[in-house]
Amino acid sequence: MISGSVAAGYSTLYNGRRTEVGYSGRMAFLPQFAVEPSLALNWVRLPYGDFSAPVVSTRVIVTPNAKTALTSYLQYNGSSRTMSASLRLRWEYRPGSELFVVYSDGRNTVTGGFPDLLNRSVAIKATRLLRL
Repeated sequence: MISGSVAAGYSTLYNGRRTEVGYSGRMAFLPQFAVEPSLALNWVRLPYGDFSAPVVSTRVIVTPNAKTALTSYLQYNGSSRTMSASLRLRWEYRPGSELFVVYSDGRNTVTGGFPDLLNRSVAIKATRLLRL
């Protein structure tokens, strides 16, 4: 039902050092509904400057049946102060053949009020299994 992991790392990066601490988890409330939160904190020390890069994200997965899945993803990047979101529908209309519809949205949270739009897209992809 509930699982997760914590990780930490220390490495070199462009003649500097990078330290990272992260958490990734999964909470399955029902077989058809799960939430996957994650957090990554990065501290970077470089010869020409230091910075930190916190990233918080969560994924929500809904699978009403074996042929359909609806997945949403929300991410906030603290260093660039941007928020991105996506919503993906996957439908297997025939065995081995799928239709994907993906909506994505990116926003700048630096300004006050409702975040400014950076990008928005809708993508549709269909696959078809051919047996020869």
